[in-house]
Amino acid sequence: MHLAHYAPTLNTRRAPAITRGCTFCGACATECEAYSMTPGHLIWRAAFCTDCGRCTALCPAGAIARGEGEVITLETRDRPRVLAEAAERTCTCGEPFYNSDTDARCPRCEQDSHGTRAAGGRPDYF
Repeated sequence: MHLAHYAPTLNTRRAPAITRGCTFCGACATECEAYSMTPGHLIWRAAFCTDCGRCTALCPAGAIARGEGEVITLETRDRPRVLAEAAERTCTCGEPFYNSDTDARCPRCEQDSHGTRAAGGRPDYF
């Protein structure tokens, strides 16, 4: 078979997609150079992605689905893509955070074994 038959698959692929609520925890951006975070935005750059799948494995919310986003070509791979956006919210503990879920709590409260913290940033069991 001629190499031109395989050219579309060699030169194109799909970006990841956020299929569930991204919590903006930063796990993907910390471990993978293809991801970065700005206030309220999760950004992905195809040029840095090796398609290894670590982002999917690292995401505690299970929000990243590999290969389910828009088609990436050689011509468009250098353009950053915003995969998720969120507004700044204030947790019940008073901590500002970013999340697309209106009922969410800040990452520190989500990790706290009791689920909430008292005002002032301390766990409510102190």
